[in-house]
Amino acid sequence: MPVEVLWDERSCPAIRFDMEGSWQWSELLDAFEEAHRMREQRDVHYVIVNHLPGAKPPVGSFWEARRLVERMRLDVIIINAGGNAFIAELVQIVSFLYPKFGARIKMVKTLEMAYSLCAKIEPSFASSRH
Repeated sequence: MPVEVLWDERSCPAIRFDMEGSWQWSELLDAFEEAHRMREQRDVHYVIVNHLPGAKPPVGSFWEARRLVERMRLDVIIINAGGNAFIAELVQIVSFLYPKFGARIKMVKTLEMAYSLCAKIEPSFASSRH
């Protein structure tokens, strides 16, 4: 499966998407729906989108990203790990067009950096929710 959804508790409670090879937007939308169901079981504040080497978004990315943002809940922080220059640019554009979403999405180069960022923001994010 090009988009695998799993629990990841390495640095903080998170749901991780492993993006592999060529994937479709419908698979990413399904992954977010699965993540929402998983969050009903546990209080999780982070989604780590791990772009594995060779993972690439399909055609029509801008419009599909817009649709994804419009359907998203804004109670999680999304950390994109890896990805190519196109993914980074897409995140910047969407963040500019949707500032409320943009405040909740981060871009880092590696999964290790995602773990570090998650550990760094976890205490402040948890205290701001209460």
